[in-house]
Parts: sequence; structure tokens; C-alpha cells
Amino acid sequence: MNRAAPRFFWGILLAYILLQSVLLWLRGGFYVSLHEGDMLHLADILLRMHMGLVPHLDFTTPLGGWGFLPMVALLDLGLSMGRAMVWSQILVALLLLPAIGWVALSRFGPALALAFGLGELALVTGLIHGETAAGVSLSMHYNRWGWAIGFLVAVLVLLPPREGETPRSARIDGVLLGLAMAALAMTKVTYCVALAVPALILLPVTGRGRVLVWGLGVSLGLLAIVAVVEGPGYWIAYVQDVLGTTGSARKYPGPAFAGVVFSPAYTGGTAAAAVAVTLLARREETRNMARGLFLFVAGFVVITWQNFGTDPYWLAFVALILAALIERGVLPGRGAAAATALVSLTLLAPVLLNLVWSPLRHATVSKEAYQPMSETRAEVADLYLLSERASEVKTERVLIDDDPEPPVTFEGRTLETCNYRGSIVRLARAEVEELAAAGFDTGVQPLVADLISSHWVLSGLTPLPGGAPWTYVGAPGIAAATHLMVRRCTVDARVQTRVLDAVEESGRSLSLVEETPLFLLYAFD
Repeated sequence: MNRAAPRFFWGILLAYILLQSVLLWLRGGFYVSLHEGDMLHLADILLRMHMGLVPHLDFTTPLGGWGFLPMVALLDLGLSMGRAMVWSQILVALLLLPAIGWVALSRFGPALALAFGLGELALVTGLIHGETAAGVSLSMHYNRWGWAIGFLVAVLVLLPPREGETPRSARIDGVLLGLAMAALAMTKVTYCVALAVPALILLPVTGRGRVLVWGLGVSLGLLAIVAVVEGPGYWIAYVQDVLGTTGSARKYPGPAFAGVVFSPAYTGGTAAAAVAVTLLARREETRNMARGLFLFVAGFVVITWQNFGTDPYWLAFVALILAALIERGVLPGRGAAAATALVSLTLLAPVLLNLVWSPLRHATVSKEAYQPMSETRAEVADLYLLSERASEVKTERVLIDDDPEPPVTFEGRTLETCNYRGSIVRLARAEVEELAAAGFDTGVQPLVADLISSHWVLSGLTPLPGGAPWTYVGAPGIAAATHLMVRRCTVDARVQTRVLDAVEESGRSLSLVEETPLFLLYAFD
């Protein structure tokens, strides 16, 4: 690579970050048009951490704290909620930029290096989780960041440097690999586990043990520092939170694993990956590469299966690896490989275009169509929701059920069978108003027998100690709860049943103190 190429590479990537920064600066706050409930959940976690609470130790969540630290750091610096959310994208892009540059310039020629760098930045700074819905949201932002870091890991492990490995390059690769794996463990542990397996297998097999040693040393060292800072109980609590999801009402949020591999939406990608592995396995020189590609694709499929609304971003990885090997002149069947790479990118193109377009879409929305998430809490004043969605109130009633579930009974009362399908923010606002009318406008918010319970974000209440912004299993926070709210119309009836079961198992006695059109409010005696 000539000397001008790296300068051009860095110039384009910095220009891309600058462009995204200008778009955010012009807009000001954050205007959300999808997944308002997820935004309420995100605001809940950020405010708790801003208050000094520690994930897993002070509140329950299976999500790692590092996925929120960039936003919390900006909140601590005085930025408002909406600005902290969107500017964290730029902060993470800058933090990852050195690693992106090293991987791109050491593994690819000029064109591929630029494509890889821009693709990584698009993943980090996008304002939509993926799919093809033309919306704006930071819902599941940690998944996008996880994909971007995961691709760094996969390329570092699967592709040795173009000019050969040296002690210096092995050391840099190992340090970056260790940092990346620690970041994944502390952001979304699914990504770490799924990608650790191929890394642990491939590096020794391909004679790159020095990279593995450096990687293990750095990652385990960082995680040990976390244990020292937060206490050894941190990791126990983290593991308990993660394992709790395996027994939750939502073990996996999308289709079954077979569906992620063979359903109509995914079969084309599966076929493209199978062709790519076959092409690599045809020659002895690329057989280890074939095994590595298979292992990483398998890991990425597990990630896709375990995360809601996650597209097969690994198709871009398949195309990238094939293109890199064509560029290096080591791949047999060049025409077939190029065609497979093109098919992989074509299958993913609508998602990638949506991702790239989302910041511009956010910069051009009509402010008049949006409303603040809360009119009363200053911290979330510049987090705006699309009025059409944020005001939506609707319920779902089953007319014919051939296999009905028995009605839920609690405290001698048979609860209504009703499913809420409108805006979770709108529901929480109305419940906050009813709580205030009943005199419950200060103090600790009630334990809510439902999926999401972030009423304190929209009111003068305080968070429930030990509670959960998003309930997966049991009744987190019951020990500190003074009241229990039972919705008449649930967001997730399965979660309501599990919370009520946990309350009954706790042995704490209750008395009904308020009954409104939206909920029953009990006091713990």
C-alpha cells in the first residue's frame, strides 16, 4: 500500500465522523420514531447509572454496563438525555477508530480497507437497529456496537496481516483482541461467548499462539480489574442476571434457531455461507480458512438468534473475507467467489442502506410531529417521541381460543384477560397520573407485575432498589418494595404471572389500597 492510501483512508473516515457530528449538531435533541418502550428502558438504565447505581449489583439487567457507559459519561459531563444518547455514537466511533484503522490497513488493500472502515462506522453511528423499517431509534444500540466489535475480532483471528505476522503485529493484534473480547463481555455477553470459541480454536491451529496469549492476558486482566473495582460479587450477580433470562418467559426473542438458519428470510444467506465455506475447503492452503469461516458464521448465527430484530450482518463478513482472499490471490474459483460475495451483499443491502440513511433521516424529521417523552422530568426533556405512536392506546382481546389458559387469580380476585398493545410510554404516563391522583407521587415506585416498569423516569418517584428496568424472571426488588401494581391490561401476561407467583412465594402479606381503571395497587404489610 502506497503512503497516500493510509492518509486518504484516515481522511475519509474522519470526514464521515465529522458529517455525522454535523447532522447531530443541526438537529439538537433526539427524535425517536420506533420502539418507545425500549427508549424508556434505556433512559431508566442511564439515569440509574448516572445516580451512581451499578448494573447487576444495584439493579437487575442481563446487559453489560459498558454498553451504557459512553452515554452515562456524557450525562455526567452535563449533556441532556437525548444529546447524551446520540453523541455517544460519535464517542464510540472515535474510541474504536484506532482499532478499525489497524485492522483495515493491515489486512486489506486500499478499496477493501475503506469499505471495511466505513462499514464499521456505519454500524456504530447508525440511528436504527437494522431491518428495513424507515424509522429512528437507539433501541438495541449495544447490538450494533457488538457487531462492529465482533467483526474486528473475526477479522483479526481469521486473516493474518497481508505482509506477514511479526512480533510487533502479533502483540498489537493480541492487545486489540483482548480489549475487544473484554468489551463484548461487558456489553453483551452473548457476543463474547459466541466469538470466543472460534478464536480459541483457530489461533493455535494456525500457529498464532502469541496473539492468543496476548489476547487472553489483556482480556482477563481487564475483567479482573472490574472485579477489583466493583467487588467479586459483581461477576456472580452478572452471571445470575444472564442465567435468569434462560428461565424467563422470553428465552429467545425471535424465531427458533432452525428458523434463523432455514426460514425464507435467512435461507439465501445460509446458502451463500455454505458456498463460501465450500470454495475455501477445496484447497489445502485455504482449508483452515474454511473451518474458521464456518465457526465464525456459526457464532454469528447464534448471536442473530439470541437478539431481537438482529439481521444477518455476518453476510457482510462473508463477502469481506471472500473479497480479501481474491485480493490476495489465494482463492480458487475466483468467479464463483466474487459471485458469492456479491450475492451476500445483495441480500443484506436493504438493511445496510437503512442503517446508513438513518442519521440523515433523523436530521430531516419534522419537529412538529414529535412530543417530549416527559413534560415533568428535566433529564429527558430533549428525548422526543413521534406523537402518532407515543399517543397510541389499544388493547387486544381474543375472540376465539381453542386452548385457553386458565384465568389468573391473585389475592382472591380473578384478573381480566387483556393484552395492551399501544405505546408503553403512554400507558406509563397515564398510570403515573392515576398514582399521583391517589397520593402516590413521591417515594419509591411500586413493584410492577409486568414486563417494563419505569414509571419513576416520568414522575417524581424514585427507582425501586434492586428492581429491574425490564423484568425477565421473578420479582426483582420485592424485598424493598412497599407497594405492588397489578395492571388490568398487561404488556406481557407471562411476566405478570411470574411476578405474582414470586410475590405469593415470598410470603409477604398484601392489602388492596387503590383500584383504578388501569391497575390495582396493593400495599405490602
